[in-house]
Amino acid sequence: MSSALFPGLLTPFQPDRGEDTLCIFCEQLVTNWNSEPFHVDHHPSLLSLMNSAGHCSLCRLLLKWINNKATHLEREALERSKQDTKIYVIEAGELVNKSTVKRRVFCVDTPDDKFPSLSIPKKQVATQAIPADVSISIHLLMVKEDKDSRSLVRRPIWSSMNHLSLEIRIATGHEWLRQCEAEHIECRAQRFFSQHQALPARMVDVKPNGNMDHVAIIDPYVLGDSFKYLALSHCWGKNGSPTRTTKDNLTEHEKGLRIEFLSRSFRDAVRITRLLGYKFLWIDSLCIVQDDIDDWEREAAKMASIFHCADIVISAASAGSSADGLGIDNSFQGASRLFSPPVPNSRYDNPAQTQGLPRKRLFFRKAGTSNKGLKDLPIHKRGWIFQEILLARRSEDGELSRTLTSSIIRGSSTQPSNPFLHFESAIQYETSTDVDMWWSILRAFFQRQFTKSDDVLPSLAGVISLWQWHTNDEPILGMWKKDLPFHMCWFFGNSLSVVDRVPGQPSWSWTSVPQGQKIDINHVSFIQDLSEHVIWQASIEAVDIKWVALPFVSPLRHASLSLRRVQVTKGNFYQAMTYRLDNKEENNFYKQGDLEILPLFIAIPHYTQKIDDGRFHMCSLLLEHIDLGDGQTRYRRKGYAEFLSWPKYSESEIHERAAEIISSIKETDVVALV
Repeated sequence: MSSALFPGLLTPFQPDRGEDTLCIFCEQLVTNWNSEPFHVDHHPSLLSLMNSAGHCSLCRLLLKWINNKATHLEREALERSKQDTKIYVIEAGELVNKSTVKRRVFCVDTPDDKFPSLSIPKKQVATQAIPADVSISIHLLMVKEDKDSRSLVRRPIWSSMNHLSLEIRIATGHEWLRQCEAEHIECRAQRFFSQHQALPARMVDVKPNGNMDHVAIIDPYVLGDSFKYLALSHCWGKNGSPTRTTKDNLTEHEKGLRIEFLSRSFRDAVRITRLLGYKFLWIDSLCIVQDDIDDWEREAAKMASIFHCADIVISAASAGSSADGLGIDNSFQGASRLFSPPVPNSRYDNPAQTQGLPRKRLFFRKAGTSNKGLKDLPIHKRGWIFQEILLARRSEDGELSRTLTSSIIRGSSTQPSNPFLHFESAIQYETSTDVDMWWSILRAFFQRQFTKSDDVLPSLAGVISLWQWHTNDEPILGMWKKDLPFHMCWFFGNSLSVVDRVPGQPSWSWTSVPQGQKIDINHVSFIQDLSEHVIWQASIEAVDIKWVALPFVSPLRHASLSLRRVQVTKGNFYQAMTYRLDNKEENNFYKQGDLEILPLFIAIPHYTQKIDDGRFHMCSLLLEHIDLGDGQTRYRRKGYAEFLSWPKYSESEIHERAAEIISSIKETDVVALV
């Protein structure tokens, strides 16, 4: 079977011929520029698209992209069901200039009920899964040439019809940076770190004394506080140990290190730094003495400042280790161009009257990797990299390819579905509560993987520092003192064994849960809108956190927390609606009455604004009494529970009942948690 869906697909596409013809479906695609929401049916079948590709320039281009993207099995499926496929185009992406740029998704689907059976040899069935259906989507960027897009289409990545070499991509990177520095006020501003910048102890000079064969570790303090630099965010990898600075080789690295002795990703980063016109680069394994714990803690505490103050953070997005490189020598297809058909208006009532009129050029490019694909890249799995990208003002993948559209689409495509782009600015104007936003940050953080459980808090230290400045709140082991009872309402979506607890971490903090072991940590804010409707929360009697050395980056020496326990005498709170033991294996061992209950807060969920559904929720910890042999009463967290007040109250009664519940709360004792 042919590898192509159309016999002539391998013939080079001929742009800018002046006589481009479009089928009626592609004309609708390029002329209905401002239709919103945009959703149009394209050719009625893949067979129709294949036939049209012989004379329609855009159909030919789309079919070529489909063929390149489809796997062998998908191509076979599409070939066999080419008369039954459904083809349509939808709008996608948030654009800065909607009048000039469109991001649309071209979709080819095979219906489930008509999908033909595939003839796969038995020996291949075990290794090649047969899909239930096939869905191929092409993210398409369309730019029409006009006064608003003139500067855009003149950029090398759009003006070049050839493969995009590194030099072309670097030239575009220069243009992006120039525009960003000139026009993006939020990117220039460093409201927090400009006042609290902590210079790293070392920096990589990528051309010491003009020597292009070496790099050298230097002391940035001799440069003053105004020098510019780039930083590299990368995965170390298990099998590709990066080049490191140690106590033994520090002096040697300060004298100079030959380029060929660097890990491949480092060599690529040095090359990008030089081509972008920079002299200094920060790389963690080279700029931190790896076998000096004191040096490591001091520099780890500065990482937020280091990455936020870098002009650009180079992201080794696809590299699973430092040996993989950044893919800078890869070549990428240039933009395709054709002439758009003239559009009839009040002067020209039909297309025939528009013949001979000037025709504008249209530029087409496949958009970068989709968010779904980006989530699978190594850089979006590692815990340490989370804050590096989150706090970066500008981020670019090493290939300078996935963000080919970053000048027209808000945000960097190296951060899939990330609501915290321009994090420092976002927290200034975020409309949700601090608690909700913090746990949405943690929700993304919990998806990351860690080699060592001791790295969890250090890898979040920079975000904690910035959040502390934003809220003027006190950090409590990954939570915050102001709403600590609400923060403590976390629970597991799956089972946790007692032996899974992180040694030295208190049971009441999520930091006691080992990360990277597919343990699903949830929070009450993930499933219910409660934070804005809290009518009461427990009082903190005392909290005491002590570290061996620097906060968050050194080991925890001591953590104690005491809350005032209360008895809620009114509100008709019945048995727990939700009763979650941290270790599900203990469900048969503990009965509901066997554990102590510590109420944390009472809230009115958002949906109770309906007159016929007024109820109150009381969220509590489930505690087990423990004896440490010193005569003092202490408790260990065993789980989480949510109690429900069943009676229906009218809307006018809700506030009256709330006041009644609060007035009935009686303090009983102080509970010390470990």
